[in-house]
Amino acid sequence: MSGRAVADIGAPAEGVVAAGEAPHRTVAQNVAFPLEIQKRSRDEIEARVAQCLSQVALEKLASRFPHELSGGQQQRVALARAL
Repeated sequence: MSGRAVADIGAPAEGVVAAGEAPHRTVAQNVAFPLEIQKRSRDEIEARVAQCLSQVALEKLASRFPHELSGGQQQRVALARAL
């Protein structure tokens, strides 16, 4: 640890997207992105995206874009990406 108090560190810069969603991709495309980077098969990606979105109760919002979601929903997209 650096010895600094947590209160002294400060907040991240304004405009930082904590969840890391790509604004031009849908929810499903954002969740699929890490799997695409890993060169997984299309069938595996589709199955995994469906499973992850179901786990975070976002399956009905798969075709929406990040700007159409609430902050909590955006956090759940980030969680689904991490799964």
